[in-house]
Amino acid sequence: MEEGDERSPLMYHGNVEVRDKYSSNGTGVLETGRDYYHPQTGNAEITGGDVERPKYKARWPITVEPYLFLYCFSLFGVVPLQIQYIYLKVAEEMGYVPASNSTSSSQSPCADVNKSSPDYILQQQVQAESSNWSMYFSICSTITSVFVTIFYGAHSDKGGRRLSLLLPTVGGLIKLGGYVIAIYFKWPLWALLPMSFIEGLFGQYATALMAAFAYLADVCTSKNKAIRILIAEAALGIAAAISNVSVGILIKAFPTFVEPAAMLAGIMLLALLYTIAFLPELGEKDPSAKLIDCSNALKVGKLFLHGADDKDTGRVWKLRLLLLVFLFCAIPVISAGSLDILYVMNSPFCWDSVRIGYYNSIKFIGYEVCAVAGLFAMRRWLKLSEVTVVMVSCISALGARIMLALAQTDTLIYIETAVGCLFMLAVPMLRTVLSKLATNQEQGALFASISFMENAGGLIGSVVLSSIYAGTVAWFRGFVQMVIGGLYLLSLILLGYLVY
Repeated sequence: MEEGDERSPLMYHGNVEVRDKYSSNGTGVLETGRDYYHPQTGNAEITGGDVERPKYKARWPITVEPYLFLYCFSLFGVVPLQIQYIYLKVAEEMGYVPASNSTSSSQSPCADVNKSSPDYILQQQVQAESSNWSMYFSICSTITSVFVTIFYGAHSDKGGRRLSLLLPTVGGLIKLGGYVIAIYFKWPLWALLPMSFIEGLFGQYATALMAAFAYLADVCTSKNKAIRILIAEAALGIAAAISNVSVGILIKAFPTFVEPAAMLAGIMLLALLYTIAFLPELGEKDPSAKLIDCSNALKVGKLFLHGADDKDTGRVWKLRLLLLVFLFCAIPVISAGSLDILYVMNSPFCWDSVRIGYYNSIKFIGYEVCAVAGLFAMRRWLKLSEVTVVMVSCISALGARIMLALAQTDTLIYIETAVGCLFMLAVPMLRTVLSKLATNQEQGALFASISFMENAGGLIGSVVLSSIYAGTVAWFRGFVQMVIGGLYLLSLILLGYLVY
């Protein structure tokens, strides 16, 4: 069996003989192993094993991609807006004028790199306090979503995906609407924390991604699942690129932060309206399905417990190990964004909002282009397995983080971006591998567990990484980047154990 075969021992989880034939009972049902497909309706009744046809036939070829674009446009726009607003509020309270806002060269720490300078010391204190506030916001938004995502995800297998798509947009709209009011009336930072907590109750980004990718899994075959997931991830990257530029320009033009916050709230409203108008339920909902049901959590847990049919395939231990790798790879993706912005706002870089916006935009677009080209080259020409692609991605990310930790000039930051151009491949490829290890009936539970790990990664990353940055920024600001690189190194070791 070739390494790039779709049904390699790692990917194939059912010893089912595939037989394409019409049944002899006159029903016109196409039988594929233990899975039954109706050509007229496009729906499949799944009883186990993998299928080469989608579970449901979508009404349009494009389904959740616009939803992901709109939702993630708002989501990724909040990151630079929130951290820069926190930074300026903290600086204002501590009597510090950031270098990008300073009109006096004597108060620019980028022009005075003497670490004993009062301005430099004050800047590091502002950096540390801003990192702490960023941690508080992350805790408020993730402490609840870590748990509710499990229920929302497992519920979607019976109650439909649509509710899990709607909830995060409602929560995001409440949060951003509250931000607009709080910023307009110049409320203190702690007044914004309840908005983040409310967003967490609605599941926030992890539930949105879980529902969107589960929706995709329902309308994909095993052959086109990887490319559809990568296209969806590309929609995320394009949204992030445009959002970062837009927010950066608006912050520069409207330093009160009200207008960019209102713009993001409007985009979130569009995501909500798109879901209502263009994302119907794919199948019939079970009227007995409950949103908060302990059996839903048990269903997720059973996915990672040994069953009678797991002795030969070793599916469960692969799921466990790959989910742990997913956690290590997700922590930097989810939690490092705010720290990276603080990092380039600090000496010796002192970037302003516009430069941060353009840099992040170019970075996201470059990452997506390199991810698509890299995946095509590694899978089509080099015939690498999906797990090997993840390992290459981790090596790219590890090298980039080491370079960023040691960077002293803007040029090195740009080179670091080029070195890490393949790091975006890890998460979508891990989603694909995990999805192929689950049956169609288990997709909701699987993506609920993935979303749980994303939320857990956000919570762990926000607490641990923010605390590390706050505690080490004064003596080695790149130490946190080394820690992030260590997560990718651990991922490489675990994947090496899995493959070899």
